[in-house]
Amino acid sequence: MSAREDNLQHYEAIADHFDTTYNRENSNQLYKIEQISKVMFENLQSLGRYDIMELGGGTGIHAYHLLEANAHRDIRYTLSDISPRMIEKAKVRLAKFDVDYIVTAAENLATDKTFDAIFCSGAMHHFEDARASIESIRDHLKPGGVVVVCEPIVWNPVNFVKAAKDSLEWSQFTVTRSNVARMLQENGLSMKVNRVLHWRAGAEFVRQLWPFEKLEDYAFLDTAAVMYLLAATKGVDLQGNDESEVGSPNFSA
Repeated sequence: MSAREDNLQHYEAIADHFDTTYNRENSNQLYKIEQISKVMFENLQSLGRYDIMELGGGTGIHAYHLLEANAHRDIRYTLSDISPRMIEKAKVRLAKFDVDYIVTAAENLATDKTFDAIFCSGAMHHFEDARASIESIRDHLKPGGVVVVCEPIVWNPVNFVKAAKDSLEWSQFTVTRSNVARMLQENGLSMKVNRVLHWRAGAEFVRQLWPFEKLEDYAFLDTAAVMYLLAATKGVDLQGNDESEVGSPNFSA
């Protein structure tokens, strides 16, 4: 069985209890979503409407909070996932939003649309081929568009134990901050953000004891951080044309 088939089988099996098994709506997870949104819009021009795609969107937790926080913006949102059952759960959570849904693997996105922004959070290490997914992202980005990738730092002790014990997490050892940054650049994308996210506690007094934002200023502590955050843009020449690798498919918007 391929890695893709393993992941599909796993997420189809846990879709009904995913949200209760994995507590994703905590302060640390919300901090991650806040920062993804922040770097995304900081690296996009002001637009009348934003076409945004999320890869590996699961049950829609990231989508819900990103759309809530950006209700003042006109966003056309597309959520994709390899698991049809996870998508069905997302439809329930996101019922009040106007969202398009695509059941697709990240390596070969089943759409002709292009997007102003594409992001994935904690999903790329589950993709069968990270490099192929980045190539697909590049091909589906509009000129001037931004890709944001947020992934676990495997050398964080908690992440390391999880990755070592669970075969579905083994790709954390290869989908690393340096490897993904290099693959983004090799695909003609320009790095704009390359940083880490330290754990953010829920209680304010704990945040005083663990000043997560200040810790990000000290590179020697990066391996203790829980996630890395990368953002890269697709270049535009003076005529408004795509400056990424020659030969990319020309999808219509």
